[in-house]
Amino acid sequence: MNRVLVVDDHRMFAESLVRVLGDEPDIEVTGIAVSAADATAQIAEYQPDVCVLDYQLPDQDGATAVPSQVEVLRLLAEGTSTEDVMTRRFVSRHTVRTHVHKVIGKLGAHSKLEAVATARREGIV
Repeated sequence: MNRVLVVDDHRMFAESLVRVLGDEPDIEVTGIAVSAADATAQIAEYQPDVCVLDYQLPDQDGATAVPSQVEVLRLLAEGTSTEDVMTRRFVSRHTVRTHVHKVIGKLGAHSKLEAVATARREGIV
């Protein structure tokens, strides 16, 4: 069974997609998220296998935002260095910093350490 999260700020489209996907015997739709922030929370809660993402979300670029930010946050929570995150995710230092900055903002934190503590407390990682 493949668990799928649909992420699209156009609710009518997202609901239509959920109905189509729901007809497939090997797909379970875990929910609909209407923003990158909402998707981040639902990914942490429901842990879908696949996210169907709208490229243009109201709060961020859907194609790169959610999965990468959650992964970077998870790696930080494991104590992974920035250099190791770069190697594991095949991204630049700037990209890692951008993800960290976005995660800190979304969690209302003031530092990486506070973001990791909040993410652990909230069950995100």
